[in-house]
Amino acid sequence: MQSVKNAVRHILEKGLNLISPCSCFLCGMNACRDEIPVCGDCIGTFYRMLNTPCPSCGRAISGCDCSGETLAFLFWYSPGEAHRIIGAVKNDADRRMIRFFAELLALRIKQLHKKPFEAVTYIPRRKKGIRAAGYDQAKLLAEETAKALRVPCVAMLRRHGSEEQKLLSASERRKTMKNRYSVIRDNVVSESGEPYARVLLIDDVCTTGATLDACSALLRQEGIKQVISAVIAKTPKKEGWMTLG
Repeated sequence: MQSVKNAVRHILEKGLNLISPCSCFLCGMNACRDEIPVCGDCIGTFYRMLNTPCPSCGRAISGCDCSGETLAFLFWYSPGEAHRIIGAVKNDADRRMIRFFAELLALRIKQLHKKPFEAVTYIPRRKKGIRAAGYDQAKLLAEETAKALRVPCVAMLRRHGSEEQKLLSASERRKTMKNRYSVIRDNVVSESGEPYARVLLIDDVCTTGATLDACSALLRQEGIKQVISAVIAKTPKKEGWMTLG
């Protein structure tokens, strides 16, 4: 049954690519063949982004643990191309673009974490942001990552309030985390009747880590033993970061 669904989806998307090609997320031009949403002129820049080492320790992204944890992410959230990509993911993405990043992220996750996950969840977007964009980018990313990892995607968190956090410092974010999120308790329990033991928590970008830390703590309080985070991009901690472009 699943193979039939995949075949139908492939046929429909092949037709969609002819009618409405997925634009390159870097330059805005139509993407190249093979449904990859980055054009040939920009693929070199994107490849460099995926392979830019940590500005602090000099190690590859897959081996950097400067933050004290093994966070799975694809590239550094630095001024320029990275900001444009995340802006497109938040406000101007379609399912094909989200799936592209989810499949790359799933590969990174498998590279870092050999032990499988039981479920994937996500940090929900503000209702105002959902109304403006028409979707929740973290939810879509989590759904596609869960498909790539072949585990269920479960909404375990609920967001309260609509305050914007991107201009707040790490300490200010942590202060405002209280009562910002809550756990949907019925959803943290697996079919066995016990809380999921190992869960992957998805968001689009990690700036200070305050939101990921707070939501991870909430999930662990409900009995989930291990919560691992994954994002598309992470803000480097070293000052004086130089953009690629």
